[in-house]
Amino acid sequence: MSWTWKLAFVLAKELPRPLRLAPFVLLGLGALTLGPGVAQTPPAVSESPELLWRADRPLGWEDFWGSPPPTSLRETESAKIWIGLTYFVTWEISFDPVRREWVARLVRFSTQAYMDRARSWALPDHRQPELLRHEQGHFDILEVFRRWLEKDFQRWLGKPVGGATREDAERELGRRLEEVYLRIWAAHEACQAQYDEETRHGQDLGQQDAWARRIALWLGESPLSRP
Repeated sequence: MSWTWKLAFVLAKELPRPLRLAPFVLLGLGALTLGPGVAQTPPAVSESPELLWRADRPLGWEDFWGSPPPTSLRETESAKIWIGLTYFVTWEISFDPVRREWVARLVRFSTQAYMDRARSWALPDHRQPELLRHEQGHFDILEVFRRWLEKDFQRWLGKPVGGATREDAERELGRRLEEVYLRIWAAHEACQAQYDEETRHGQDLGQQDAWARRIALWLGESPLSRP
């Protein structure tokens, strides 16, 4: 006998500020999600504020729906992009009479790299092509690490993870997948910080060009390649 459970997990950040992490919310039997809410109503009610990364859909300033914070809270930024990385996993859980334990196996998963347009903002008089190119770089880096996450999750498909009880097996598989995710997210955070530091938040045009070539190479190669 087996059961299928689904787990959704999200980490998201508003660059270049620290990571923002929201609490778990139960969405019904076997479904769990972690992620941010939407700060404000988007311009078009029928359009989702979450914009998924697509190679054929570059960012435009019209994607920055949010209102800039007051000057006293804004520090020196002219724009902020709020991005998130989500995964959804489905596993089976069954009792193995040979192993005499409960076994959980990952059967499928999906991942998403997205921008929250409702939380992203830009000052009206600073919406220059150079700055937009820098924000696009942040989004592209996120996609690089989404592909890395997919590659590492592939290794867990069908792999048995045991436990004394059904809950133990599920908990252990969930813990191992979360470890993979958090490790990749930490590497993503480090890469984003390096990108901002070396480009001086897009002000160093030479470094911005160098990073653009590097990111294009990562995205153009196999999804299995790592930065």
